[in-house]
Amino acid sequence: MRFDWFELIMDPFVLMFITVATGLLLGKIRIGRFSFSTSGTLFTGLFLGWLVYKFGSSVIAEGRHRRPGQ
Repeated sequence: MRFDWFELIMDPFVLMFITVATGLLLGKIRIGRFSFSTSGTLFTGLFLGWLVYKFGSSVIAEGRHRRPGQ
């Protein structure tokens, strides 16, 4: 049995956890009097959504992802 990184990265719950965790970390960064606060999660979600879409579509287009049962 092999561990499938692609399935882990594309799992919606894992993506949601990564988005919230990195968004809260981004929100704590202060530059002068400016900070993202809770909006950091929104911007992180937008960025990760775009990144996963690009990554997933390129992997599927190239045929590198194996389908279940193969």
